[in-house]
Amino acid sequence: MNVNIFSASKKSNSTKNSSSVQNQPEAVRVALSVVNSLMKRNQGYDNDSSTLFFVNPETQSWVYNNPRFTDDFKTEYSNYVTGLNMDYVCSEDIDDERPDCVSYYDLSNEEQQFYDKYGFYPFQKGQDFPKEVKFVRYNEKDGYIITNGGEWKDYIMYIKVINEDGQWKVDGAGRINIPKHLQTGLGPTYR
Repeated sequence: MNVNIFSASKKSNSTKNSSSVQNQPEAVRVALSVVNSLMKRNQGYDNDSSTLFFVNPETQSWVYNNPRFTDDFKTEYSNYVTGLNMDYVCSEDIDDERPDCVSYYDLSNEEQQFYDKYGFYPFQKGQDFPKEVKFVRYNEKDGYIITNGGEWKDYIMYIKVINEDGQWKVDGAGRINIPKHLQTGLGPTYR
């Protein structure tokens, strides 16, 4: 019986060690570092305005100049920045009394589709998101890393990594370049 207890204890320790940062594949280390850095940049609003950090010029510059994001990621990120800047669209779930806001229903069909896809923060679940994500699993075959929100056990986010010119890069995260069926851990979108 002591052997079984020792064996179970030994197995538990090796599992714990395999998820430590040092023992993770380089693709996972790069992805967690880059995505968590982006998420930490987005904890709230700019000091001088109501601009989300996600869309402020400093964060945009950081993303666009970061060699660890693919060009496809940067393009989709740019679409989210544009969508989040559509603050002229009236909020439908509250009485929006801004005289200059435009009803969603007055937008063109193309604008409505764009707003439906990009008019919200791509890492949010409801109105919030965790400060960082933690590694759960990595599938080397398809490049998907599954993460959770640490204490937010029901927050599941996929990160897509690819090896481009010998460097691991983030090609997708949250709702950016991630297929809709893998976004369910982030909850429903507004529409």
